[in-house]
Amino acid sequence: MSRRHLSLGVILLGICFLLSLLISISAPYVRVFDIVRTSFDQAGGVSVNIRNNTAAAIREAQSGNWNCVETGHAYRLDVGGQVVDKSWTRGLVIHPIATAAILVALVLSFFTNLTLMLVASLVAFLGAVLILIVFAIDIALYVRVKARMKNVGGRTMAGPAFWMTLVLLLLVSVAGVVIWFVRRRAKAKEEDGDEDVKAKKEEKKRKKKEKKEKKKAEEKTKRAKAKKEKEEHAEEVREEQRLKSKERPLEAKDGEGEEGHLEGKEAAPVVDTEERKKETWYSRLRGNRGTEAEEKKEKEKDIP
Repeated sequence: MSRRHLSLGVILLGICFLLSLLISISAPYVRVFDIVRTSFDQAGGVSVNIRNNTAAAIREAQSGNWNCVETGHAYRLDVGGQVVDKSWTRGLVIHPIATAAILVALVLSFFTNLTLMLVASLVAFLGAVLILIVFAIDIALYVRVKARMKNVGGRTMAGPAFWMTLVLLLLVSVAGVVIWFVRRRAKAKEEDGDEDVKAKKEEKKRKKKEKKEKKKAEEKTKRAKAKKEKEEHAEEVREEQRLKSKERPLEAKDGEGEEGHLEGKEAAPVVDTEERKKETWYSRLRGNRGTEAEEKKEKEKDIP
């Protein structure tokens, strides 16, 4: 869509450049594109035309012969004592200046760079302003020549270049608007592309963040699970230790009872009662801190 609009702008500027070029070169190279034309009827039915072009005034006979009455920038026209001063033709030089501006806009319109497209549209608008100014000068020249040549019986009319300037003004304005519109759409599309790229980056960043958070959550779950398993294992170990601690006293008591029972069974017939009494009595004496001699003496007394 934008390429088609850009091609339209280029085509319009190309047409404008050709029209402006034909108006600018004019006489003596292209006599037909005159701005103001005045016809005179002379004796014998001979008709004479005075063509006011951008850089010359031409006298053309009905037979086809012609000659430049005045040439150059800001020429002076004198017909039958009716004078059109240089001040009325001095502004016609804006025609070639406008042609140069249109050429610059045409060259810049081939580029798709946003900055160059902006410059092309601005130069096209500048060309339109120049054409508007020179068209006003053409109107003033037409009014002046018509007023002067009327005094000598001349019939003044606007020439082809006059109407070509009007068409040129419209076409250059449209071309500038088209290029501006194309640039605006291209800029909007580029901004949308930048937004899409930015959105993709944000989406990628968000996914990366979600993945990182998910990984952290998984690691946290694993740590919690491992901690729980460790606690359960420690609880099992403590439970086993408690069970073992409960079983050990029972085994110790059972072992002591069995040993005492066996010792009682084995010692009953062996141990002498009198000997046990003596040992008990000796131990009591030791408890009363008696001397060994006394113990020995007392022991000897008791022995029959």
